[in-house]
Amino acid sequence: MKRAHSHVTSSVLVGAGLLIIAGLTGCDVSDGSVPSVSTAPGYQTTAAAKKEMEDSVVGKWKMYPAIGPTKRNCSIEFKASAFDPHKGRVSTFACNLVEGLGSINGVSRINGWERKGRTIILSAIATPNIGSFDLPIDSYRDRVYGSTKDDIRFVMVRD
Repeated sequence: MKRAHSHVTSSVLVGAGLLIIAGLTGCDVSDGSVPSVSTAPGYQTTAAAKKEMEDSVVGKWKMYPAIGPTKRNCSIEFKASAFDPHKGRVSTFACNLVEGLGSINGVSRINGWERKGRTIILSAIATPNIGSFDLPIDSYRDRVYGSTKDDIRFVMVRD
């Protein structure tokens, strides 16, 4: 009888020891169910998280003069900053060659952007706020209208 009692006592001690070790290592007692995607944040991909935070202006556009019908355009690309998704840099290509976009003193000077509410403020190297256009942060419209401080009006169409 004494032997059976010691066997039960040792089983209880081993079980208690395992629970203590599990508690010290941070293990949770599970109900055996598999976590769903919504309860496990580690399942989200970086691309999906980036897409949720990306500003609607980011991407490639074609820029046309707003006055007069023309098929001539230039390319303009908005890129978000690595540190602030609501500002970044702008690359223009051949905008100085399109009549109506201000030659070398027009929209070809644009090299930066910053969001102020629903307005995108355009800037040059040494000149902030040289132009603007309205585009809400979550609006993926295909066409926007804007102007520069030198009264150059333009239309941008998503490329």
